[in-house]
Amino acid sequence: MNHEKMREQIHAGIDRRCASLASDPYRVQRVLHAARHREGGTAVKKRIPRIAVVLMILLTLGLTTAVAAGVVWRRGLDDLLQVTDSTREHYQSTDLFSAPGMSVTRGDVTVTLEESIVDTHAAYFAFRVRGWQPAAGQQPDFASADVACAGNNYLNVSAGFFDGLVTNDAGQAVYPDGTVPEHYSALNYTDENGDMVYIIRVFSDVGGLIGDTMEVALTDLGVCTDKQGNIEVLHPGTWSFRWELAGTDHHWHFRSLALDIGDTEATITSVQLSPIHVSMVMNVELTLQQYRSRSDREDFIPHFYGVKMKDGTVYGSIAEAGWGAYNSPDPDGKVYEFTYALNRVIEPASVDSFLFLCAGENGEDVIAEVPFNKLY
Repeated sequence: MNHEKMREQIHAGIDRRCASLASDPYRVQRVLHAARHREGGTAVKKRIPRIAVVLMILLTLGLTTAVAAGVVWRRGLDDLLQVTDSTREHYQSTDLFSAPGMSVTRGDVTVTLEESIVDTHAAYFAFRVRGWQPAAGQQPDFASADVACAGNNYLNVSAGFFDGLVTNDAGQAVYPDGTVPEHYSALNYTDENGDMVYIIRVFSDVGGLIGDTMEVALTDLGVCTDKQGNIEVLHPGTWSFRWELAGTDHHWHFRSLALDIGDTEATITSVQLSPIHVSMVMNVELTLQQYRSRSDREDFIPHFYGVKMKDGTVYGSIAEAGWGAYNSPDPDGKVYEFTYALNRVIEPASVDSFLFLCAGENGEDVIAEVPFNKLY
């Protein structure tokens, strides 16, 4: 994807998720800058980011300036992924949630690896930072966050301090209590105890995260000084962690399917769904375009949008990070595959249908519903 096409994709994502917010002229530039610094299994610089990385950054580092003063959040990772007490109880017998509990202190600052949520393709890590907090209006960050997973060189990594924003059922950025932010002004990176939570998201194209050794090194804590993300270091040092990943490979996998996606020329042939990721294989006609910009009106490959639960609740824009690509050509069309991490923890057995964003007859966006409950 060329640079201009990528900018259009970012604009479209921002328009959908933050429609209620005042315009921020530097948002796209910050998303691109963050993605250049985070692609791959470690912090990298001066590379053009893939769209998968950009989409992941869009929901993390690119949205960290929309918190209004006075909003208090409690649990960081649980807030971000919409984890409820019933969800924790449901997965109690698995290793989806684990608490490594490792702590490293440098000077006045203690960083604790508080919790991880891991399956075969996706992982979320919460590091509690205690002993320092930025002044009002300042954005905290580490100068670098090096992430590596032994035996897995296909990682997309995103990292940043949790700012209190979560994604609601309509795919909008809101506070945990459902309040919609109104302006880009004061920042709030501290919880009710005055601590901060640094969240790292890891996504593996090839899977196989469980049981691997994860290494994380957080270096030089400080505050951002400009829109390019340059850091004024206030607490020098490196907080290093090394541990074996616990997790669950519990998922639902259905093959040899023939599920039509609305009136499009696309058919789902395989589905894999876990609490925090979704993978699908589709047969797609040659006439469909891989990407849809805000200006073109051509038919495009249906984009995974979300799920509808059995109780009628719709979770939109839940694809957090991942990839989509053509596979081997087929005489009657093409094989298209995608795998995405989810931005909330779900219960696959409670999913009623999948939702896809498609092109309507007049070029408008329409949502197609594909039943999932009939597969089991």
